[in-house]
Amino acid sequence: MTQYLTKVRDTLNQLEEWVIKRIPRIKNVQVDALARVVAMLPVKEAILLPVHLQTTSSITIMPICNARETDAKWTHEIENYLRIGDLLEESNHAHKVRVQAAHFTLIGDCLYRRSFGGLYLRCLANTEAQYVLVELHEADNGPQFDSIAFRTFCSELKIKNLYSTPCYAQSNGQAKATNKTLLTALKKRLEKAKGKWVEEPPSVLWAYQMTLRCPIRNTPFSLTYGMDTVIPIEISMPTTRTAVQGQRNEDQELERHLHLADDVRGSAAIQMASYQQRATTYYNRRA
Repeated sequence: MTQYLTKVRDTLNQLEEWVIKRIPRIKNVQVDALARVVAMLPVKEAILLPVHLQTTSSITIMPICNARETDAKWTHEIENYLRIGDLLEESNHAHKVRVQAAHFTLIGDCLYRRSFGGLYLRCLANTEAQYVLVELHEADNGPQFDSIAFRTFCSELKIKNLYSTPCYAQSNGQAKATNKTLLTALKKRLEKAKGKWVEEPPSVLWAYQMTLRCPIRNTPFSLTYGMDTVIPIEISMPTTRTAVQGQRNEDQELERHLHLADDVRGSAAIQMASYQQRATTYYNRRA
């Protein structure tokens, strides 16, 4: 009640003239009308009454936080140190920057971090990171290769595009294993997707095609085209791979990879045979 009293006093101070008057209960029946409505209505009669639910008190003071955005990147000091090779002052913080800079390198105007696996990981600013996250989580993931436009494109160029799985008895076991993997991934994603389940299957299939298979040490995509794919983010947000690739003749590179696709498949077949032999040896040793 203290908060209500404070609110009333603050409101009264803004008025030039006011009067406090007691209203008889007989003239104030609307106050408890909602409490009486259940007893007044017949039991067999069903009436829907709109009820407004206010989640917060009308006098609650909402907290306000003063937020200030800055354009300064967290990598600013590391970039300056790698470019100039000097720091403004000698301190513990300067020593920390020196130690951190040993794990980074500049390629062009972009800063990359050396990973333990030997890959270069590009460092992104806040706006760049937001763009990448939007592309990852809000992309359409639609059936681009099963659309009307793509079907028309294939028809005009006399391309026979098959959408059904061909009947091949020798691959039934592999198909069952693949289906098991896909169903497991779909189950995990669909449990969280709720009503957006339609958007999940294409992304799961794409992830399966891009995942390295241990028995063959290649991805299904590379077995088809002889090369790994480039995700859309790497085009809009260039990396070392796309930057170097952009300096070459893309048509010649694609043609070369297609010619070498048979070698990739042959290598995958050898790896698969070796994997099956190791699995058989391990099973026979335990049997």
